[in-house]
Amino acid sequence: MVLQKLDSGLLTITMNRPDRRNALNPDMTRGLVEAARRAAEDHEVRAVLLKGAGGTFCVGGDVKSMAEGRAPLGFEAKMANLRRGMEVSRILHQTPKPVVAQLDGAAAGAGLSIALSCDLRVASASCKITTAFAKVGLSGDYGGTYFLTQMLGSAKARELYLTSPVLSATEAYNLGMVTKVVPDADIDAEAHDLAMSLAQGPSVTLGYIKRNINNAETMSLESLLRRRSDPPFALGRHRRSQGSSEGLCRKAQARLSGPLKMAEGIEMAEYLRLRQICLVAPHLAPVISDISDIMGLKVCYRDGNVAKYGLENALLPVDTILLEVVAPFQPGTAAGRFLDKTGGRGGYMAIFCCDDPDARGKHANGMGVRTANVITHAPYHGVQLHPRDCRAAFIEFNHTDGSDDVLGPYPPAGPDWQKAIRKDVTLALTDVEMQSPDPLGLAEHWGKILGVAVSSGEPALKLPNAGFRFVKGASDLMSGLTFRVADIAKVRDAAKAKGCKVSGDTFDLCGVTFKLVG
Repeated sequence: MVLQKLDSGLLTITMNRPDRRNALNPDMTRGLVEAARRAAEDHEVRAVLLKGAGGTFCVGGDVKSMAEGRAPLGFEAKMANLRRGMEVSRILHQTPKPVVAQLDGAAAGAGLSIALSCDLRVASASCKITTAFAKVGLSGDYGGTYFLTQMLGSAKARELYLTSPVLSATEAYNLGMVTKVVPDADIDAEAHDLAMSLAQGPSVTLGYIKRNINNAETMSLESLLRRRSDPPFALGRHRRSQGSSEGLCRKAQARLSGPLKMAEGIEMAEYLRLRQICLVAPHLAPVISDISDIMGLKVCYRDGNVAKYGLENALLPVDTILLEVVAPFQPGTAAGRFLDKTGGRGGYMAIFCCDDPDARGKHANGMGVRTANVITHAPYHGVQLHPRDCRAAFIEFNHTDGSDDVLGPYPPAGPDWQKAIRKDVTLALTDVEMQSPDPLGLAEHWGKILGVAVSSGEPALKLPNAGFRFVKGASDLMSGLTFRVADIAKVRDAAKAKGCKVSGDTFDLCGVTFKLVG
């Protein structure tokens, strides 16, 4: 139901349900989220064009299907589907890649919300635009109230949501909701040309511009100025710059597509992803057997380098994030002390790939967070922070020279780790749960270390490929992992067969709670 086409750096995402005017159902929203994740994570993608098939962008949720009883789900299941689907708006809004929405036919309800999450909107002259929610007895979703309030202000957003007028493309343009209006016959070419021009432009600069504008929605002027993240300042220190010390020529700048190296005075660079989660077990073999059999994952590597720490390990890829389990084979190890201290409850380490581990370590040191260990096995370099100062778990920053791609070389996972990716049972690791007596305080502490703002509502830190949720608990620890799976019941039954403690769609394994979502 969602088509993807990558051409010269432009990823075109097409909602393909023309017989229902591209109304959203679970399959459609699942496909949109997957396409948006690809757009955010694939370094071959430099810009995105989002459109609908059959001459209509999207009329919102499939209300007709629900009214006809073809979606007989309970309330909790409906809310779970909604939360999963709404991720598309967050990802498109937060990705550093420019996103263009091609609006023709109609953009209504959740369809309009998704369009508003994009950076630019090109509308055909006959397109009709409406919030629609009030007319179908719904309050609004997919972030539309947020985006419209940011775009037009509270008063106009209230008017458009409470009264739900149907706007012409020209009326929407006059309000500032769309970027430009073009004749119906020209909509395909105009939207494509605009998106392709962004794909062929200076992608690093455009990413920084987008990030700065997103930050301006929540940060004070003083905070923005302190970041000193203006693209020309940072681009002059890009690791691939071949120009003079005064910076890049414009022609070279336009070809840049990689991440930026952290420069002196910049608090945090943009490039940061969750690379690996490490758990600790008293004995390695039975836990790896359980994880493999229950989650359908395959071991990609056993790293002999950890033997000098008195440990053995195994790594299993969950899409592009590695799940590692370590076990002590001799007394006096840090992992053994962790087991003794925690009683085997809690995850051990969160590992992040970034552009400059040393600069991030120095930033953490300035907060009073000590460096526990520095690891260099060229081309890999990692900086581990002290768990007592991090609270809850180790944090490691690492970088592999010449490999900024999520599917590129990563020495700790072995030479061919990508070949072990299995997605027939487990599709992705989406969230890490952290518990604390003071969840907001722990979220803010980790947010300062990582350089990531805490989300409103339930404290959370959002990275391009995963999130960290902070919940109330008796002590500081990494308490759970959330996995998106193809068949929740099948995985749950496999966990029961292995003797795991199962409760609802969760089970306990290797000191943490595995939560399953569809």
